[in-house]
Amino acid sequence: AAQASMLGQFAAGAANLARVSQRSQGIGLRWDVLPRAALKLQWDRVQVDAEGSALWQLDSVGAVKARILSVGLDTTF
Repeated sequence: AAQASMLGQFAAGAANLARVSQRSQGIGLRWDVLPRAALKLQWDRVQVDAEGSALWQLDSVGAVKARILSVGLDTTF
């Protein structure tokens, strides 16, 4: 019975590692600098729950907050 309990704990731990639980908010700006080029700026705030960090590589267990700034230049030919 002890081995089965231990196996169940490992299985539950592995299943919880694959969970994704996060929320995000973002805002963006776009500026058409040329007729065929657009400069984009985006700021995101992400809240990751402690049990849902499957998409994040973390050194410790716990909830995480991240702020992400993205800048891009889109062009067409």
